[in-house]
Amino acid sequence: MEALILRFKFGDRPQLAGLLAGMLAEVWRSQNASVDLISSIPLGIRRRRERGYDQAQLLAKCLALELDLPYRETLVRRRETKAQSRLSREERLRNVQGCFSLVSPSVDLQGKRILMVDDVLTTGATMTEGSRALVAGGAMKVFGLTLARGSGFYRTSSKSLQEGQTLSGSKFRLPSK
Repeated sequence: MEALILRFKFGDRPQLAGLLAGMLAEVWRSQNASVDLISSIPLGIRRRRERGYDQAQLLAKCLALELDLPYRETLVRRRETKAQSRLSREERLRNVQGCFSLVSPSVDLQGKRILMVDDVLTTGATMTEGSRALVAGGAMKVFGLTLARGSGFYRTSSKSLQEGQTLSGSKFRLPSK
């Protein structure tokens, strides 16, 4: 699984999104939770240009098709951030603090339950910060779903990120660059 995720994330293999989304769909279905829409943690513009695609967005769109739910872009990065892989927990928290806002003030998230997708969760800093922006924008509940947790296998019952929970399917360590 580690090699598959690394190829998808760093190896210019966007076509793996469908396969990986199918795996995420199995994990999500086992939770018996209901959401109104699926969204993703947006990649910064610089990294998107380097990779040629936003892997979390591709995963989320494929997952939305798999689960027959709408996909909606909800967040935008207000500023570029450093790569999280080489930062300590405290540095990660500071790095992403306040970096997300709603993609548009007219986005209606009032009372919505949102499934937020990202590829890897390590400390949860990015997912938590994205969740804060969505809740501030009116979302009732935000769930997190990732392919992997960087520091070990982690799977929880389905609770909102406001309560500090997320789901992931496997473990691996990101390579140091």
